[in-house]
Amino acid sequence: MKSLIVFLIVLTLSLSAQTDSTQSVQYKQILMKDGEIFEGYLINQDSLNVVLKRIDSVVIKVPQRLIRRISDTEGIIVDTIFYKKDRNENRLYFAQTGKGLEAGEVSFNISEIFFPFVNIGITDFASISGGFSLFPTFEDQFYYVAPKLSFLNVGKISVSANGLYMNNYNNNKSGYGLAYISASATFPANSFTLGFGYSYDRDEISKSPFLIFGFEIKTGTSSKFISENWIISGDFPNLFSVGFRTFRSSLSWDFGFVIPVNEGRAAFIPWVGVGYNFNFVK
Repeated sequence: MKSLIVFLIVLTLSLSAQTDSTQSVQYKQILMKDGEIFEGYLINQDSLNVVLKRIDSVVIKVPQRLIRRISDTEGIIVDTIFYKKDRNENRLYFAQTGKGLEAGEVSFNISEIFFPFVNIGITDFASISGGFSLFPTFEDQFYYVAPKLSFLNVGKISVSANGLYMNNYNNNKSGYGLAYISASATFPANSFTLGFGYSYDRDEISKSPFLIFGFEIKTGTSSKFISENWIISGDFPNLFSVGFRTFRSSLSWDFGFVIPVNEGRAAFIPWVGVGYNFNFVK
């Protein structure tokens, strides 16, 4: 555990040493009537044409009569490279980061086909998630509720308190869950999350804590590498994961592997998820 903590400190210092030459921009997305999409910086717009400069510096002219919609795409420029905003930056694959949803922000997600859930931003500081299982041959499905309170967001640092309650529909007794704190440090092209908490089984809180650490590294304009890892005390296996997330303004896709490790033995479980985001306030 000591060597792990030292590694995390060194990694955080190396990330913080990056140059922070960023600029917030409004990147334009043009949706054509035939479904084709163009993205770039708006150079000129009149009643006949829209002139757009793509991220590869190619200038294109698009006729207004062929355009269905022009919309903004949020993001930042880092050393002349544009990175779109990931609207699911409030979570890794499963674990919550220190970042929260904006008020009115909603995301619908399905993980591993059988786990749909919805996440709603109540305010800029509080959100709640909920979902249920859809195993086709199971009679005893389960549901979960996960509140989140983002109580610190200063500069590069965001901190949140997170809870998770799970139970079976036919279980009248207390269920199971987690309670943990997440802290995230966000840099121009990367972010780092560290979490600490306890699980509970019915009404009994575990005597051994768990540790979460995760990384997000931008690999392109609309993609990032993600690693989410759980160090769990006791008889439970440690959980590691590696994979990618790709995203557009509203849609995102997660692809990766979850790797349980127990007594030196490991397995690779494919992880697939899809999400749709919108804001009912804006």
